[in-house]
Amino acid sequence: MPRTKLQWRTSVWFGRTPSLNSSQTDIKNPMKPVTANLRPGDFVEVLPPGEILQTLDADGTLDKLPFMPEMLEFCGRRFCVSKRVVKTCYYGTSSGMRKFPAGDVVLLEGLRCSGADHDGCQKACTIFWREAWLRRVDSLGPVPSILDPEGSKW
Repeated sequence: MPRTKLQWRTSVWFGRTPSLNSSQTDIKNPMKPVTANLRPGDFVEVLPPGEILQTLDADGTLDKLPFMPEMLEFCGRRFCVSKRVVKTCYYGTSSGMRKFPAGDVVLLEGLRCSGADHDGCQKACTIFWREAWLRRVDSLGPVPSILDPEGSKW
């Protein structure tokens, strides 16, 4: 039985994403499948800056979502997915709703923007993460080191 609009909104509002079947596609690009792999409770590692940079366009965005300088401090660290994001409010010179039709945006538990690279902004905004910037991991355990365990030897 198909979901009603109210059931869809309610399940998204409470952080549960309705099941998506593999035949669904992005509205703007019917050839691009919807990615909805990460779920609340999943553990992820933020990719290194070099790998994230490869996903960004000339404006520093992926599908119009910017990777902000404040996000760099989280690269290489592990976090738990807290919610999926379908839409958000925005304000400034105008206000409204922004939707994320690709279905690939998540929030990571406890992460907020420091505002350090935005003139010391103190709003502590929620940071939106594209799944392309994250790698699923089994736990929040220690991040594997890329250095030799005995230290760097010359």
